[in-house]
Amino acid sequence: MIKELVKYISNQLGYVIGDDIYAGFVRTDAKDNIVAVLERSGGSVYGDLEDRVDYVVQVYSRNKDYWEGREELIRVYNLLHRIEGVELPVVDGEEYVLMVGEAMAFPQFIGIDDKKRFEFSCNFNLKIRKK
Repeated sequence: MIKELVKYISNQLGYVIGDDIYAGFVRTDAKDNIVAVLERSGGSVYGDLEDRVDYVVQVYSRNKDYWEGREELIRVYNLLHRIEGVELPVVDGEEYVLMVGEAMAFPQFIGIDDKKRFEFSCNFNLKIRKK
């Protein structure tokens, strides 16, 4: 599901996967200004609804400029928060529907990394089902 979600975000916001946005991890040689969707927050599954999951992801932004890094994450926030009924792009053959997306909080500054880049984070609870 993470690849499909990143593909959706990149299609909507004009990011290039593997350059501007990453799925699951950030390469060590990535440029300074990036966005990543990370699986660090767990989620819930339902035994009687095997095709449904509450998928919790962290969206992370890193940038040399504080305000640009903040704004990039707010762009993703505006796209995913309170989204409903979106068919995600097919990447590996599975079809998914993002039924409802909710941010767990507004994007937050989380610190400065060892290369003096500003970091921001926002967690989302995405209710997704197989189509």
